[in-house]
Amino acid sequence: MLATAEVGMDLEHLFDLRLQYRTPLVVQLAWNGQGQGLGRGDGTATGRLSGSVEWVNTPPVRADAVFQPTVTGAITTEAGDTVLYQTHGLSLRPAEDEPDHRRFSTAVRFTTDADPYRWLNDVLAVEEGVIDIRDGSITTRVFATRHTVGPDGPAT
Repeated sequence: MLATAEVGMDLEHLFDLRLQYRTPLVVQLAWNGQGQGLGRGDGTATGRLSGSVEWVNTPPVRADAVFQPTVTGAITTEAGDTVLYQTHGLSLRPAEDEPDHRRFSTAVRFTTDADPYRWLNDVLAVEEGVIDIRDGSITTRVFATRHTVGPDGPAT
């Protein structure tokens, strides 16, 4: 099912992720308040792409405490196919009414030589999610983008 904004890009749900940090996210800050993080984990993907997930996050950290998730991961299907993925995005500071959660959005790209999933090589996806900073659990949804703008402008 496609969700369409009044004027904008269509989104097609690809899969959901349930992830868990297996090492605490370590953050080193420099004198100017900016820094770098490092954490890794695993989990599962369910949807059009399903399987086990392993990943590493190396987020730059801005001086305003906004993290910039930079994830490299692999999804391995039950058939043994592997799809690599990379994400880049923003993880906002916890809201006052949700002090134990960070919401984030990322752009996602895929690389695979597995025939059933080669179509993902041409997909730019977006991801939205939330991190429970108490236990390191992460829940996300990943959507493929579909263009709605043609040579004559936006489709109506």
